[in-house]
Amino acid sequence: MFIPSYLQQLDDLPDWTSLYVKGRPVWGAHLFDLEKLQELRQKTLAAIPGWQNTGGVLIFPSAPQAEHTLLNFLCLIAGELLWQKQQAQFTQFLDKPYLPPPGEGVNVWIIHQAPLFHNLALTLEGWVRPGRLAIATGPAEMWEEQPLKLPCLYFPDFIDFSSEPEQLANDFARREAGATDQIYRDLAETGNTILRQAHYWVVLGDAWDVPLPLELLAQLSQADPDTLAEVVEEASQQGILFWVEREKPPALLVSTRGEGYARRFFRILADAGGLALDSYDLFFSACRSTEREERYVILKLLQSWLAHSRWRWSLGTSFQFSQIRTLVTKHWQQIKTFSHAGSAAERLIWTQCLGRLGLFKEGKEVVETALKQDQRNVYLLQARAHLLSRWSQVDLSRQEEAGAAFTDACEAVPQNVYLWQARGVFEAERQNSRGAEMCFAQALRLDSGNIPALVARADMYLEAGEWLKAYQDVEQAERLDPGKNNIYVLHVRGRWHFFRGEWGEAQTAWQGLLQLDRRNLYALHSLGNMARRRGQWQEAAKHLHRALELAPENVAVLLELALLNRENLDHPNLALAQEYVARALLVEPHNPRLLVAQANLWLQTGEAEKAQEQLETLLRRWPENIPAWHVLGLCYDAKGDQKQMAECFRRIINQSRGQNLYTLTALADFALRFDRRDQAQQFLETAGGRYEDVAKKMPAAEKLQTLLELARLSRDILSPQAAKMWVEQAAKIDPHHPLLQKIQASLLS
Repeated sequence: MFIPSYLQQLDDLPDWTSLYVKGRPVWGAHLFDLEKLQELRQKTLAAIPGWQNTGGVLIFPSAPQAEHTLLNFLCLIAGELLWQKQQAQFTQFLDKPYLPPPGEGVNVWIIHQAPLFHNLALTLEGWVRPGRLAIATGPAEMWEEQPLKLPCLYFPDFIDFSSEPEQLANDFARREAGATDQIYRDLAETGNTILRQAHYWVVLGDAWDVPLPLELLAQLSQADPDTLAEVVEEASQQGILFWVEREKPPALLVSTRGEGYARRFFRILADAGGLALDSYDLFFSACRSTEREERYVILKLLQSWLAHSRWRWSLGTSFQFSQIRTLVTKHWQQIKTFSHAGSAAERLIWTQCLGRLGLFKEGKEVVETALKQDQRNVYLLQARAHLLSRWSQVDLSRQEEAGAAFTDACEAVPQNVYLWQARGVFEAERQNSRGAEMCFAQALRLDSGNIPALVARADMYLEAGEWLKAYQDVEQAERLDPGKNNIYVLHVRGRWHFFRGEWGEAQTAWQGLLQLDRRNLYALHSLGNMARRRGQWQEAAKHLHRALELAPENVAVLLELALLNRENLDHPNLALAQEYVARALLVEPHNPRLLVAQANLWLQTGEAEKAQEQLETLLRRWPENIPAWHVLGLCYDAKGDQKQMAECFRRIINQSRGQNLYTLTALADFALRFDRRDQAQQFLETAGGRYEDVAKKMPAAEKLQTLLELARLSRDILSPQAAKMWVEQAAKIDPHHPLLQKIQASLLS
């Protein structure tokens, strides 16, 4: 086998030549010695029986430089499983364009680069059950953005290196960067135009883990296929391009040495101003809908763009989420042709990708066209239900349609635990608690030890203030996970303590989650949210900025940062808050919470007219959105139209049957401002009585916020003595909250 000259100079040459996949050298340094690999092997093998009995997934997130070591490790695990006569199967993304279920009798499924399969969650939901275990690997950043709602155990060994492997990885990265830079200079000077063009297009694909079929590469490079094949063959001898032979479906593909090399070269081109997502226009026009492998190129590029948000974000504004949506919309007619020509599996993935982009109408068109040809396809039915449930979160009129889709899917696959769980979450989100309980109960009848179903139901009970029921589900989930290794159990335990105002215990639970998975977005977001609500601005910023580094397009984190910058008593920054909301809206342009938050910020910066227009548009679609009516009332107040303001608040009072606390306190505040003290006192007393009625079911953070507002209003409307009662109650929840201390100081002055 030919060894490139720059590799021949390395001291660890045997390690470099020991592992090839389909003729392509595996990228990465050899980080662990045999002793370390055996230690990790024993730890993994010890975990397999217990997790196999209950059904679950062992996840090995990895840093890019660990690819070589990781594949050696998987070989050790696979060999041991074969020696134990276990029915195991190995699947990797380089071989297959989508993830099909394994063959009959397989009880251990090893999936390499798993998150690159966009149908991963659906396939595993249908396959994992007691007696079956999946071992999944993949880039750490992709696991952070697409966590599985299945029982999972994380092994951080391929991302949390000790000092020696870290140094090896860094040394490797430096050598690889130097080699890439040299090849860039050599290609710029070469007179071989075909090689230069072919290498350019291959890099554009391989930077996103997508090798290119020879015929497509010839069309992109405007070269004769036979001539191009000779050029690629010569380039493979120089270590520049490599052949990849795919078996299922059979294809001859062309790649670079690996993802790390391709990304380095890609960044050089992007920094030179020569690349943007528009650079892929030619892919859409060159790919033929009749050629399955060429259709896969477009589909896999889209999957990878969606999966690698951190990498895209680092490339600049031309590679952001909204640019993907624009590109897909621009080529929608071609994409429709691809999807109609494809298999049910291709249409499934198109549906999921379009749903991720918020192109729900287009996704529905694809999945329903597919269902006309294959009416009882389980995966398509599930995909339609999931798509419509997401659509209903931004369009209320889709709720009934989503409910009917879940009914169809559950009738088709009544034994799928995770489908019943997803349906329960959907019913809970649309305030149908009875329907949600029935769905969760069915999931637990099918599998009484199903942790995600217990966690999802506990979460619903927490939101409803049903503390005892939530506690029972949390306790049951913890009994099923005595090793405290399940991230979902730890997360819901943290939420239980948070809702109860047990801040230290919540912190312990979420920090424990981070010890298992130090990049866990749930934990980082939850810690940031708790710190913000407690007025711990610096602590909140620390956790939320770390979360944003991991997932720069995560909507929940962006909204939390916007709220932090708006509420920060020490250093409020409304301009920065607006930037965060604007970033989130690029990802979810129709999200009601984001639109209300943006309108509120516009109002606070003196743009009441702009805020009003946005809220009126939103309320035509969501006429029962109480926060939108509330901010709209504030807009009218800012414009001096008290009549319309009163109409907005009257609407909320009628809609909530006079029970909306925030509106009652706002009305008391307005009445005071216009010197209607009797009316202000009446609203305040009504708010205080309402609080006493509902306090037992309110989360601690909301109780604290309400008590502080009641204290402030009582001080201004009644007397410092009247405010003292509310202050004392707030102090029992969080005595160190800065706003509480500010009110306490004002009572003493």
